[in-house]
Amino acid sequence: MASGYFFNEKYISDKKTFLIKRIKGLYIPFMKWSLIFLLLHNLFIHIGILNNTYGSYLYSTKRILINAMNIIYRMGNYENALLGAFWFLRSLFVAGILFCMSFYLLRKFFKNATPITIAFIIGMTFYLVSGLKAYLHFPIPVIPQGGYRELLGVTFFSLGYIWKMGNVDINKKRWLYVVAAIILTVIMLVHPCSMSPSSSLVDLCYFSIGALSGCLLFFKISSVIDTRTNRLRRLLVYLGNNTMPILVFHFLCFKAVSLLKVYAYGMDVRNIGRHPIITEHNEYMWIVYTLVGIVFPLIISYLLGKTKYTRFLSFR
Repeated sequence: MASGYFFNEKYISDKKTFLIKRIKGLYIPFMKWSLIFLLLHNLFIHIGILNNTYGSYLYSTKRILINAMNIIYRMGNYENALLGAFWFLRSLFVAGILFCMSFYLLRKFFKNATPITIAFIIGMTFYLVSGLKAYLHFPIPVIPQGGYRELLGVTFFSLGYIWKMGNVDINKKRWLYVVAAIILTVIMLVHPCSMSPSSSLVDLCYFSIGALSGCLLFFKISSVIDTRTNRLRRLLVYLGNNTMPILVFHFLCFKAVSLLKVYAYGMDVRNIGRHPIITEHNEYMWIVYTLVGIVFPLIISYLLGKTKYTRFLSFR
């Protein structure tokens, strides 16, 4: 939704520039780090970060080549146990391109339609297709994991664009944020759900309402923080500029916390291979997981920037 909000309409006519920007910002980081983790897969098993008890096995040369081809050509077969959040890069990449191309084609057919109308048609069309997919569970062969997240991603991309183009000002409607907070809380308690590829039609309905409520709350919270010049704002800007290393390394850094829990609670060392965390004895450890998953990747990114491979290992 944020990507749709910041989408520049000039890209509708200049599709090549938009595609190049998406390739540099999403596809290349996805491909580069997926291939690096693929090459390190067997090493991770040998040192105990991954193990066959929890679904990871040594790769043959043939398997490595097959996975590499899938990473390059389909943005699939990445190291799920350590790069499990990489579905987001693929979904955002595909959703942005689908929105841009759909907008271009619809504007050709409906020359008098406003940008908001076109975006609304795109959003509703992809939402209905998402609903049909959630009901029938048919896969889209060319997209790994079936394409559900990508289809639904176009809908939220469209909503963000409509929000910006409609100059929606809801800052004065405080009651709306109270309602959004209540709705989000109720859904979290009654029917927690996500953008899981196996989502049902009921999951889709709950998720759509909850996600939109969450976006409203984040918009309000962000706008309040942005009006102030303080440490929190500077910290969030810094984290925002360094989201890629956090996305790449946070699951790997979780293993350090899992190792700590193994020795603290006398657990089987193979539990380190569990994905993404060890859930037992987790009353307060989620705080440690969160801090380590943010701070450690930033440290790794800083250290990589000091090597002679800085250009290759960059995140931009």
